[in-house]
Amino acid sequence: MPRRDSTRAIQTARPASLGLWALLLVASPCYAERPELIISEETTVFLGPVRDDGTIDYVAAWNAKFSRGVTPENNAAAALFKLMRRPLESQAFDRRLAAMLGVDPGMDRLAITPWPSHPEAETQFEKSQQGPWQADDLPLVDQWLRANGEGLDALAAAVRRPRCWWPVVAAEGERATLFNALYPQWSESRFLARSLLMRGLHRVNTGDLDGAISDFQSLQALGRHAGREPLALPRLVDFSIQHIALPLAEHILVHPELTREQAARLRDGLLPLRTPEYASEVLRVGERLWMLDGMLAEFNGHSVDGEELSRRHRINFRSPSFDINEALRYTSGWYLEWAGHQPTNIGQAQALSEAIEARYDALPDFPQTADTPEQRQVFFTRWVVDRFWLHYTLGLTPVHISLQMDNGHAVRLRVAAALALHRIDHQRYPQTLRALVPDYLEALPTDRYDGRPLTYEPGEDGKTYLLYSVGPDGEDDGGLDDVSDGDRVIGDPVPDPR
Repeated sequence: MPRRDSTRAIQTARPASLGLWALLLVASPCYAERPELIISEETTVFLGPVRDDGTIDYVAAWNAKFSRGVTPENNAAAALFKLMRRPLESQAFDRRLAAMLGVDPGMDRLAITPWPSHPEAETQFEKSQQGPWQADDLPLVDQWLRANGEGLDALAAAVRRPRCWWPVVAAEGERATLFNALYPQWSESRFLARSLLMRGLHRVNTGDLDGAISDFQSLQALGRHAGREPLALPRLVDFSIQHIALPLAEHILVHPELTREQAARLRDGLLPLRTPEYASEVLRVGERLWMLDGMLAEFNGHSVDGEELSRRHRINFRSPSFDINEALRYTSGWYLEWAGHQPTNIGQAQALSEAIEARYDALPDFPQTADTPEQRQVFFTRWVVDRFWLHYTLGLTPVHISLQMDNGHAVRLRVAAALALHRIDHQRYPQTLRALVPDYLEALPTDRYDGRPLTYEPGEDGKTYLLYSVGPDGEDDGGLDDVSDGDRVIGDPVPDPR
């Protein structure tokens, strides 16, 4: 499984002939030898371990950093690995991963089995994730759930472990870099999340609300474990799993048999909103190191990109006109500067994303004109880095946006839990959200999309309500929800998925 999908960035990268690159190299200063790599916190961040070629082994340094204090007994990843389908990538990959986790590479006897793949089964399993379901209506799902019930219990126990570290492992036979590391566990984590969702929704239908709440809390924990390490991919998986969990909580909160204790348990058990630092740490730590490692690999003749982009970068990175130390300092500085921008709502996050795209679109075709050879080398190096760095940065902008969207889901869910408590206490929903303060909420949250109050519309009889934010387009569509620009809606009854 590749590290990330570069399709969009490859499509937006402006082509250039090899003749242009050769011309630029001729116009740049020529040195007898390339600059020697300087190992320092300013250039490589990690100071060791050092490979025989003088570069940092970032994978070993990364694994050492994030595995501190982790044991097979306290590591949720060690237990999750035993419950996941095999092979994750290949048998060789599984053996290497298991050795680093400190567990046997075989599956646990309670490992979650795959869903059936024939058309009728696919239809039933899709329906089982859309709302509470009955066994008689979806017999194939019910059969699978009965066979995997103990495995799902083991999954719930696994995510209660306090730590979670997945070792970074490269493909067999490849030089290990953060760039070419494989992460099949994140796709498998989403499969496990959807399996918990199916069971939780079935429990809602049978009235087992305590069990459904436990499944929801397991989903939250599974997502948070996925996002423990500050890379874009696992943090986006975290956001995805929290979104998968959302409909389960919605259906629990509108169940007519929900008790006050259960509603309070769900409200108080909701994870706190992630701060902007949760996204900025991805840039300040994870992706900054990922990029530095990739640049060093290219500099030393190990391609980390697609064929077309690698061909162009290879000429530049391996030129004697390219100063690797200036490149590393410059790149590190950019990531730290960008990490200093911490949007607090979706509008700010989208503006930051647009600014990065505008900078990429405005990149010049040639390096800036210089007066001296030394200055020319700096300008050439920074020009190369801008094209390389911004090419990948385009794929990171969704992290800030997804964080604010996920916080928006959590805000609406917390309000829905407070509304459920009010309904239980007063046999009806309130006329305004202000009635929830201070008995059910400390303060009224705002819409994460535009910073204004959420829209709340109670039914005339007080038995139903509609609560929504304006959604990505920033416009009030009257509670019309869709997957692109519509409002983001929660309510009683739960809105049908679209």
